[in-house]
Amino acid sequence: MSRFEEPGTVIPHAGIFEGRSGNWPFYFDSKKREFQSIAAYVGLTYVTSWTIWLIGIFGIQDLTSISDDRFFWFLFAGSFAPSASALMATGYSGGWEAM
Repeated sequence: MSRFEEPGTVIPHAGIFEGRSGNWPFYFDSKKREFQSIAAYVGLTYVTSWTIWLIGIFGIQDLTSISDDRFFWFLFAGSFAPSASALMATGYSGGWEAM
């Protein structure tokens, strides 16, 4: 007789929640929150970077290319947008405890 045919044997559930920690009804809420934090990161990164860069593009008189020395500081400031957005998205998703 196999172990599944023995009386009183519980057959393990092999569903989609196997291996998940926590209470399974809240699994979908955490996935939604995870997607929202990723979407917030991507959105904040693009909006922040392009806002800084467009201010430089439209604010500098007679700008001929982005390699102009006057545009350097706008490029430099816009390069920090991904880091700032990561900090904001981390705070949104649960703070440092979430990491």
